[in-house]
Amino acid sequence: MADRETSPAFLALPKSARRVLAAIETEIANNGGTWASVSHADLMFTHHCGAPSYPIRLLTYLGLLDRKPGRHNGAVYALSSRWQDLIETDVAKLVQLAREMRPRLQPQGAAK
Repeated sequence: MADRETSPAFLALPKSARRVLAAIETEIANNGGTWASVSHADLMFTHHCGAPSYPIRLLTYLGLLDRKPGRHNGAVYALSSRWQDLIETDVAKLVQLAREMRPRLQPQGAAK
């Protein structure tokens, strides 16, 4: 098994993404399972992670986390091993993809 901390995916993470990953790992360990329900508010106020949207998107794109929708606007996260199959060129493409702005939804009836 490859060492996660020396993998290209982990080395590409900024400090904010490493902090979010550590917080989610802590929540998984506290729950004693493989999944943990964590909201953005939990990450910001309990774990002091700042704005977690980009770090979470980056962690899922790089295969370090699996995410599925949870209850009450939260999400459920699990550690993933998809990062083991990535090479440096794949990582660079995925980081760029995660950085791209996602289009905002227009409210119904808004002028275009």
